[in-house]
Amino acid sequence: MVASNADPAQFPDADRLCADIDLREVKITREAFIVVSTQGEGDEEALRRAAQTDADYVTFVPSKAKLRSFSIICATQASHPND
Repeated sequence: MVASNADPAQFPDADRLCADIDLREVKITREAFIVVSTQGEGDEEALRRAAQTDADYVTFVPSKAKLRSFSIICATQASHPND
């Protein structure tokens, strides 16, 4: 789990608690599931880094506003892939 201000006592079942989204030292295999769920800060970077791992499954849990925002970004990038 990545959470900058998380208290380990809040997440007793987490295998690992990291302060930032540097995943280079975390062993992530194809069988891993990565769920990106932020409070609106760093979600694009977290998704980018999660997508660069070997995990076969990466998902994002956005707010309604963030989902609309990402939908617009994805549609724009799909229609202008070289921008």
